[in-house]
Amino acid sequence: MKKVSLSLFLISALSVLLLGQTGPSVKQTFKPGDRLHYYITFQSEIKAPVGGVRILFSLETEPPKDQLGLPSSWWGAEFHQISSNVFEVDGTIDNVMSGSYRLNQIRLGLQGGGERIYNYPADFRDDISIRVVNDRHDLFPDIRSVSPNPPRP
Repeated sequence: MKKVSLSLFLISALSVLLLGQTGPSVKQTFKPGDRLHYYITFQSEIKAPVGGVRILFSLETEPPKDQLGLPSSWWGAEFHQISSNVFEVDGTIDNVMSGSYRLNQIRLGLQGGGERIYNYPADFRDDISIRVVNDRHDLFPDIRSVSPNPPRP
């Protein structure tokens, strides 16, 4: 059994080294109001003053029927430049639907105009997925009726 486990470990380690990919991240569970931060490293230095770095998390699972009306995505937009090509981006999870969310877009904006949009997996391959649990339900009731006449008591 130890030989099988060791073999699987070595195969996994070699595939990471040879392919340069690390696979999906471990899904952590958060709730609205929790603060997240991620480090974004660009291939080279940004050669113009940076006006903003934003990350977009979007719902990947079926929207809960009892949370319709709540957002299914949120932005993290507070950025801190660590070096000429590394940025830390912070954000607080909004009052969003429960479910699995993926970091599927990064936006780099320059002061004075210009913005590049980086999409997962075309422009970056790090699969950052998290789970959000929101205990708020049934916030928006169904409509009983619509009429030109006032309702009867």
